[in-house]
Amino acid sequence: MEPAGELDLPPGFTAAGAGMSGAGGRGMSTEEMEAQKAKHAEMEERRQFMLDQILSPEAKERLARIAIVRKEKVRGVQDMLIQAATSGRLRGKVSEEQLIEMLEQVSSQVDKKATKVTIQRRRCLDEDEDDNDDDML
Repeated sequence: MEPAGELDLPPGFTAAGAGMSGAGGRGMSTEEMEAQKAKHAEMEERRQFMLDQILSPEAKERLARIAIVRKEKVRGVQDMLIQAATSGRLRGKVSEEQLIEMLEQVSSQVDKKATKVTIQRRRCLDEDEDDNDDDML
């Protein structure tokens, strides 16, 4: 039996890197990981600051409520808003009504990409091609 807390890892893996995500824990020191986390946090902070400048309070609240259940949808709308703002297509803050329109656009795009499932029944060897019971008479 193995001692408690010791892992049986393949060659080249260390226990310190066993639970890492992102780059897979390969070759990243603790300082590099902290720097990457800090950079990501700074980018997210800038993103939130831009959204605060773009959205009205009502629109921001609606987006926050939607983010609870549809994070990918909210991320898409946020990307659209930031892109529109940086290209100069937005005039003033985005109202709740404008946000609803954008959400509907994103929903229609997602619906177009929806997966279609088709069920095909397999025919058994003993099944006849026709299900006509008249030939039994």
